Amino acid sequence: MSTSATDSLTHQQVAIKKLSPFHNKESAKRVYRELKLLRLVNHSNVIKLLDVFTPQPSLKHFEDIYLVKELMDGEFLAHKKEFNHSQISYFIYQILSAVKYLKSIGIQHLDIKQILHGSRSVLQMEYNEKVDIWSIGCIFGEIIKGSVLFPGDYRLDQYNKITEKLGHQVKHFIDKIPKPIMKTYVENQPHCESWGFEDFFRFAFSRNNLAISDTHRFRSGNGRDLLSKMLVIDPEHRISVEEALKHPYISLWDENTEANATVQPNSIIDAVDEHEQERGVDEWKKMIWEKISG
Repeated sequence: MSTSATDSLTHQQVAIKKLSPFHNKESAKRVYRELKLLRLVNHSNVIKLLDVFTPQPSLKHFEDIYLVKELMDGEFLAHKKEFNHSQISYFIYQILSAVKYLKSIGIQHLDIKQILHGSRSVLQMEYNEKVDIWSIGCIFGEIIKGSVLFPGDYRLDQYNKITEKLGHQVKHFIDKIPKPIMKTYVENQPHCESWGFEDFFRFAFSRNNLAISDTHRFRSGNGRDLLSKMLVIDPEHRISVEEALKHPYISLWDENTEANATVQPNSIIDAVDEHEQERGVDEWKKMIWEKISG
């Protein structure tokens, strides 16, 4: 459960997330790892953990954890309907910088827009570090277009919308689908050619606030090119985070320190090592209690 609140001391707007993780050891272990990693992560484009507390007075009664984080205003894009190229490229740069940082410390976001890869996805394929690039591409396209790129009523319908626009997949990709029923489904889909990104975003880069000039056309072409390299169904052929940061549509921000932020690697290794050890619920509860009350 999450909600927003105002810090009575700083008057800062914050987000509060309530966790009750002690019903099984996997949940308890996951929360311990989340807490440890959140305290180590430090990047200007990653939401910071400000505080953590419990209302329970002792370990014996310990059941709930409250994480206090920076509040992210998710309504900004909804209120501002039009953006120029500098704004769009900087938004995508910030997301790429954050994902690069998280990747450098062994974290994949996975929950930006999970539709193609992972255990909860349609295809249930193995994912790699490029899984978040698909998600960023969807966000990028939605900012440009002003609406959802692949609207679907349910996951399979959404996958159909994707292939209608991006084309039928080749045998090499289909052979990697682990679930036989989905492999058969994809093999028997109607053959669709990719629309091409010029057609896909025919008018999207020509809004009133973007002057039609040589510079505009150059930026529009670069934007479409980057998007076409992000929205590739097969991750083997999808652009990487590092390559995307060097792309002409993004690279003007390249000297910014956000893209080169680092964390002490040993700290992350220690966190993961502790996470991987087998412990019971009571052990994890005690360790989390010590983290909070220490």
